[in-house]
Amino acid sequence: MLQKKPLVSIIIPVYNGSNYLRDAIESAFRQTYENCEVIVVNDGSNDGGKTEKICKSYGQKIKYIAKENGGVASALNIGSQAMNGDYFSWLSHDDVFFNTKIDRQMALILASENPQTIAEGNYAFMTTATGGEVRTAFERYFPMKCIQNGVFPLLWLETHFSNLLFHVNHFERVGFFDEKNITAQDQDMQFRLLRGQQTVFVADPVSMFRIHPESGTNQMQDRLFEENRKWYLQIMQILTDAEKTNVFNHPSILDCRICSILLSMDKGKELRQAEAILKSELEPTSEVTLLQKELKNQKFVIFGAGQYGRRLNFELQARRLYPTCFIDNNLDKQETFIDGVMCYSVEILRGVENVDVIIGQKMYADAYRQIQAFSLHRIWLKDEIDALLFVTRPMQIPEFRIGGLIDEMGK
Repeated sequence: MLQKKPLVSIIIPVYNGSNYLRDAIESAFRQTYENCEVIVVNDGSNDGGKTEKICKSYGQKIKYIAKENGGVASALNIGSQAMNGDYFSWLSHDDVFFNTKIDRQMALILASENPQTIAEGNYAFMTTATGGEVRTAFERYFPMKCIQNGVFPLLWLETHFSNLLFHVNHFERVGFFDEKNITAQDQDMQFRLLRGQQTVFVADPVSMFRIHPESGTNQMQDRLFEENRKWYLQIMQILTDAEKTNVFNHPSILDCRICSILLSMDKGKELRQAEAILKSELEPTSEVTLLQKELKNQKFVIFGAGQYGRRLNFELQARRLYPTCFIDNNLDKQETFIDGVMCYSVEILRGVENVDVIIGQKMYADAYRQIQAFSLHRIWLKDEIDALLFVTRPMQIPEFRIGGLIDEMGK
């Protein structure tokens, strides 16, 4: 029988984090769950002692560990080995937990009567550039049996590690964080942790993630892309067809998603290898899918020609649905072809009728407000399209021939 209030250890790895660290620590203290310890691991910050000063200001309220710089994975491993708790939760120094995060997740774990149950939840994004916030609501678009099924949240919903809460015994099952990974340590660990597992899910957001220019992913984008390209291809090869079918209905649905992600990360040799795998899984069909019914008779454009927009373009073209164009606020992208599709200013929508706009951006709120003034047939959020992609098999490998698509709005 599970204890009523098992100890939960909140591990906060930090490197040069004086801008946001105090917010993270305070959010850990605000947890309504009454049995938590907070461990902060300073991964060799070189900011003139600013990060260390914040940590030491909390005295005995936190367990503070200072170490030489070795990367996030090494900091998490040291924190894991120093924890006294039965359950582990990672809080990035630039993110925050909502007050009931641990309480609600522990309640679901306790209700499951299985201490090995892994808890997840929705999350929120906040961009420091505008202060805008977007909250996920995955249960609106996907059945709970999918959300709680193995690696689905990681590979389809792109959930974050700070959403998780799990028993320390899982470290014995899957090992610790791989310190060779500098940027992909979280995804690698999530995959090993979630593969083949059933989870519980809190429908309300449990964590908030900041999008800001000082983040490690922005500072090391080339390394991030290189590690992640290798990691995604490896996952595509490791998962069996039976596992892919169990979680994603058909192997091609997951593998098409992975190809689109590789495309958005500066392509590389991994994309060619991934496309070869996907090609072997394609099956001819004359079925008219719900996705085709929704978009085939409409002109549609993708708002956002960044990573998310390019992924959507790949996945839609793989299902023989072709965007009229991209629209983007970035002047450098306008009047250029991106993956065979012309990109324009948002102003091209003015005076156009019977057009659907798919917002291919993580922070969709600002984009949604921007295009509401136009006379559009429908505005789609990325999650709405993702739900239709999830139940629609790809039919082809897209060929991005410049000029091969309709690149005018037909005004």
